[in-house]
Amino acid sequence: MQVIGLTVISLAKGAIGPDVFHNFNALLQILRASIDKTSQEDETMVDGRSQTSSEERQFQEAIINTIAEFAKNLPDTQKIEILKFILNFEPMAKYHPENGIRPRPLIMVLLQTMLTVATQYRTVAISNALNSDFLNLLLRGVAIDRDPAIRIIVQKILHTLLDRHGNTDRLLNVQVYNDQPLESYFVWEEPSRQDILFMKKTGVLLTENIYHQLLDPTNKVDCLEHLFCTVGLVALELGADQVIAELFRLILAVQKKIVDEPPTLPIPHRCALHALLAGAMSLIVQLASLSDLCAHVNEVCALVTTG
Repeated sequence: MQVIGLTVISLAKGAIGPDVFHNFNALLQILRASIDKTSQEDETMVDGRSQTSSEERQFQEAIINTIAEFAKNLPDTQKIEILKFILNFEPMAKYHPENGIRPRPLIMVLLQTMLTVATQYRTVAISNALNSDFLNLLLRGVAIDRDPAIRIIVQKILHTLLDRHGNTDRLLNVQVYNDQPLESYFVWEEPSRQDILFMKKTGVLLTENIYHQLLDPTNKVDCLEHLFCTVGLVALELGADQVIAELFRLILAVQKKIVDEPPTLPIPHRCALHALLAGAMSLIVQLASLSDLCAHVNEVCALVTTG
């Protein structure tokens, strides 16, 4: 396997144009064949996993690591093209959760492969990393899968491509930001004109997706933590006035849904959402520099904490 990996990496260094995608397609086809084999074996196994199945999974991990090394040696523009290539690889291209049975093992591995490639990419302009076609395919397909584990990997991919200032780890901890200035928690800068245009074009797609995901009854704690991180990264990386206003609307819409309407979510889920919304609001009001609103949010959070 090591020899295969070194050979592929050597090919990647010299590959240009269509050769890159030819090599990459070959790796994905090998990966799919291996996953199909283990899936069939798992269906016929009664107790435990066979030695062959275990070896196949090691082989799959090695292929994914090889793909990561492959991507590492490509220019950033080609890394993004590779992400799109995976997203258009069957069954991802035509996938929708309402279409019935889907090959979950293959989708999980393809998303994990996308994540390994995304970690090799250094985002400068978010519009280059997340164009509207890519986001449409991602957010209207696997991002709304009924499996929380699949949705989390999608959020991790978004975090990797959105985060230009290393804020992800801090944002994975849901909390209220009212005890210290926001600068003590995060690093950010004013969004560029390119960022603003990107959000004008795709912002509704992002916020609509986050809204529906926050209200998904299958969410686990880690799903909500990753969604909180996504909201925070959108605010910090793309936080022009219009974006901040849209995030306010998002928070208030979710709050209205879980407070005013007949409850469709269990109490623990609603409590977790209230905590998430409080944390998000405490972050966003500081970015908006609205002192009166900031004071009001802090007052409400204090009352909830002490009450």
